[in-house]
Amino acid sequence: MNFGLGAGTSGLSLMRILGSLSKTVGIVRQFAPIYKEVKPLLSKAPAFFQKLNSIRNTTSTMRDTGRELAMSFGNPVPTENTTSSNGPVFFQ
Repeated sequence: MNFGLGAGTSGLSLMRILGSLSKTVGIVRQFAPIYKEVKPLLSKAPAFFQKLNSIRNTTSTMRDTGRELAMSFGNPVPTENTTSSNGPVFFQ
């Protein structure tokens, strides 16, 4: 059955439509169980990232507090960008 959208086999046929639908249904059948197992993880992802962000903020706050405390006792705190004299220097 050709719907007149082209000549010969290049047109839209019932067999092509059914073949495409069959492939689509096959893909959906493979994807549905995966989605059902991943859905709880996806729904909890915003809370996970919020907790991760709060841990990062706590860590940076603790690091800053440690520097301030060390400075109050007169101990210099090395910064993160200090270089060691034991190894080679690539950039200056």
